[in-house]
Amino acid sequence: MRRARGGSKGGYNQSIISTETSNDGYLFWYLNNGVTITCKSFSYNKGHTNPTLRFEDFQIVNGAQTSYSLVESARIEPNALNDVVLMVRI
Repeated sequence: MRRARGGSKGGYNQSIISTETSNDGYLFWYLNNGVTITCKSFSYNKGHTNPTLRFEDFQIVNGAQTSYSLVESARIEPNALNDVVLMVRI
């Protein structure tokens, strides 16, 4: 059985981390497919341009590599994610 190359030293993760921590972090939403989640239920405050979303029992079904890379980027440079926008499909 072949093992997948994971972590920040293998595969696409290093490229994702490089984008997130660079001056081009604001382009992340354009260069990345985002994350897809399922949940039991969700709610948000309607009528706001920047609503707060609340999820119950959510699970990432696509985007684990992106999620891992975001955590690694935050460890490397916590302020680098300030301008990163992530697309999330619910």
